[in-house]
Amino acid sequence: DGPKVAVVEEDFPMFVDKEIPGLSDTLMAYLAESINLASREKPDIVVWPETCIPVSINPEFLRAKTEDAELLSEQAIGRDVADVLGKFCMENKTMLILGALSKRINPKGHYPAVDRYNSALIYDKKGRYVGRYDKIRLVLFGEYVPFRYTIPKLYWFLNKNMTPYGKDGFEYSLTPGEEIKRFGINTASGKYKFGIAICYEDTMSDLIADFVSPVAGRKQIDFLINISNDGWFNHSVELLEHLEICRFRAVENRISIARAVNTGISAIISPDGRIQRIVKGTFRLYGPGIKGYVSDNMKIDSRITIYSRIKDLPWMLLTIAVVLAMFIAMIRRQGFRIIRK
Repeated sequence: DGPKVAVVEEDFPMFVDKEIPGLSDTLMAYLAESINLASREKPDIVVWPETCIPVSINPEFLRAKTEDAELLSEQAIGRDVADVLGKFCMENKTMLILGALSKRINPKGHYPAVDRYNSALIYDKKGRYVGRYDKIRLVLFGEYVPFRYTIPKLYWFLNKNMTPYGKDGFEYSLTPGEEIKRFGINTASGKYKFGIAICYEDTMSDLIADFVSPVAGRKQIDFLINISNDGWFNHSVELLEHLEICRFRAVENRISIARAVNTGISAIISPDGRIQRIVKGTFRLYGPGIKGYVSDNMKIDSRITIYSRIKDLPWMLLTIAVVLAMFIAMIRRQGFRIIRK
């Protein structure tokens, strides 16, 4: 048994073509749920879903100088939110991991004026901001429009005509993160390392293997946190598919995974892919109205799998072999034609 982790799930569907009702109340709902959770379960880590905070709270943004009235207003609100989060962690002696858009204000004349990142932010048990992980693998047309810097004219055409948000010239493209990050936590049972995968990064087996990739005979992380916002999928079977995909990452690398997902399905998964705990309704695994939390100890498995060591090397070699075989077959076929002539 490793650290005790609690995952919080809210039921908050997302829509492209209309405003989300009650967006400003989501933070308080998460706080109330987590405070109740922490007092009962006393977890080492509380995990909230992807983009659950509606303002940017990364310190780099909050400290940045700007003359933009909208950004100044967001900075003021963000400072208050960050203070509340820090106090919550300090009072309950728990680490908090949450999702929000981080911002970086660039110098005048720089394009874009503000870089935005899909981030997981971390506060430690003393209420201090520890750092953040920025999502590396962004979703095409969901989180960015291609050709932004390489072919600007094509980018603007796609942004305006091929996306639901860009009709009025709004750019919603995010900036990808640049590096894998690993974080540590000290508990009564020992010291542990963990990584964070945001949303559909858990579908990318090579990326998760990079988090785990062993050094000197030891995994670089002991468990994985997955934060997701599946509110875009309207309580569909996609929620179950996403959970099942995540279980494969646990099996491939023999690591526990704790996933906190808006609209579901939130769960704690053991290193052999079995579900330890799961948020569900009375008669349903997913659907409208299902929310809550579960907590459990992350199972620590020291075994290093073949996949964690060599990743996709077998499939790369197989692809090369197939291409070579096709090339040789073409040459032989051409040779037979020459002989016949």
